[in-house]
Amino acid sequence: MVFDLHDAPSPGMFTIETKRQSGSQTIVVRFPRTYAVNANNSDDDNPSAREATSVAIKTSATSDSLAAQLADHSKPEAKRTNSTLIFGSDPQPTPMESQRQATPAVTGNTAKQWFIDRALLESGYVRNSTDDGVNTHLQFIAGLTRSISDSLSFRLSARVDGQHQANGLTELQYLRADYDESWLRYTVADWRVTAGAQRIIWGRADEFSPTDKLSTRDFTRLIMDDLPSRRRANPALRVERLWGNRHLDLVYLPTFREAVLPADESVWFPVDPKSGAVAGLPIDPEIQPLLRGARVRNDFAGNEGFALRFSDSGSALDYAVTAQRVNNPEPYFKLASPPGRDGPAVLDVVYPRTWVVGGDAAITANAWTFRGEIAWLSDSPYTDASSLQLRMSEELNWVVGAEVFPNDGDLRITTQLSGRHLLDASNSVDFIDTLNLLGDMETPFTISKLPFRARLRYGFRLDERGNYLNPELIYTALEPGEIYIAAHIFSGTYGTQEGFYADRDTVVIGWRAKF
Repeated sequence: MVFDLHDAPSPGMFTIETKRQSGSQTIVVRFPRTYAVNANNSDDDNPSAREATSVAIKTSATSDSLAAQLADHSKPEAKRTNSTLIFGSDPQPTPMESQRQATPAVTGNTAKQWFIDRALLESGYVRNSTDDGVNTHLQFIAGLTRSISDSLSFRLSARVDGQHQANGLTELQYLRADYDESWLRYTVADWRVTAGAQRIIWGRADEFSPTDKLSTRDFTRLIMDDLPSRRRANPALRVERLWGNRHLDLVYLPTFREAVLPADESVWFPVDPKSGAVAGLPIDPEIQPLLRGARVRNDFAGNEGFALRFSDSGSALDYAVTAQRVNNPEPYFKLASPPGRDGPAVLDVVYPRTWVVGGDAAITANAWTFRGEIAWLSDSPYTDASSLQLRMSEELNWVVGAEVFPNDGDLRITTQLSGRHLLDASNSVDFIDTLNLLGDMETPFTISKLPFRARLRYGFRLDERGNYLNPELIYTALEPGEIYIAAHIFSGTYGTQEGFYADRDTVVIGWRAKF
């Protein structure tokens, strides 16, 4: 059952599910936090909409009386926090799951709604093997939404990204503007059509999502942000059909947008011209000398793409299946020309066209939520060790994981095991099989009545030695903003990504907000 609250300060759509167990009734209410707080009327695949709240009310109330309660809480004079409404302590869905559960809002409100989707100012100390330095990042994403009628709405948004790198590090300073999600949407009955720049993130896993092949990667801050903030918008035509708990999603990509890489001088650039090493590529004493001083070209001309996804959340098992014909959005460095009289080697960044077939599923048991996701790719790139030519192999990606709120408390623990396997690669320079353990722990607490949140993200490479730790302490009293101090610590075998960045450990302090 769905309730559209037109009298809310910003339009919001609540999805109510009723479950019965041991004679008691549990009503689970899911709604995108952004609709009620940020008033940007964004869609469920916007990263802001992925930050959703799932609340549970154990009550004998009818759905109609519950709707009245929700409407009352949504009035302007109601107390509001970043979580909007909290009833009970049932586990919240992950951001990936919330993205799919959110139901699009339909509203007759024609007022303009300005929003700031993300504001970030961060400066940090980078420990480098040669010279330490300071690395500062700026990010600002803002825009306007408007519902022209009950059926027609639009969004216009843009972003500015900046970086300043100095004090021992290679000098770097830039400020760049880019488009963000900007679209025109038509909604009628159970159909929704969206045309324009969109950020479409499919899948169920938080850090490594095998079926997420439509969104443009953003590596300018490497992995320092959550996955939604590591994606850029790209042009798309999207048609959605909803009936009950079922959702059919059809996407056409008229063009391909390559990944946004860090500047060549950035500490996060994935190629080291001094040593010839490439992040994630095993060390080879015959290849590395060829790549010293290599020049990187990221101007790949991709193809149009097609994708569909069907999901069903109407039973104990939530599941989705997908088929896609797209360019693989993960960048791969191909040796275009070896060093010679004309200069150093040239590396082209390529994104081979591939079929993707996969699915994901989730099931809840008490305080636990178990998730899984798998995808098969028809054409995944690797480099032949003898000829140094680009070759293609079938690839299998998978992830299984669990999320739990111990004792129904505020502590949230998420852990995931993921694998990547090149199925028919022979004599490969690349890693053929990789295995990773990824996770996230987070809990709120107070010190002298001051609110804080502690978080730890981690990633451990199991087939090779590779470790990543991201502890973070956040002061949350300045809503909608927050101040944080964090560390990004890398270690491992030099051929792994963690080992490549091992001499770039960073400690940062920053401020971020969403309005």
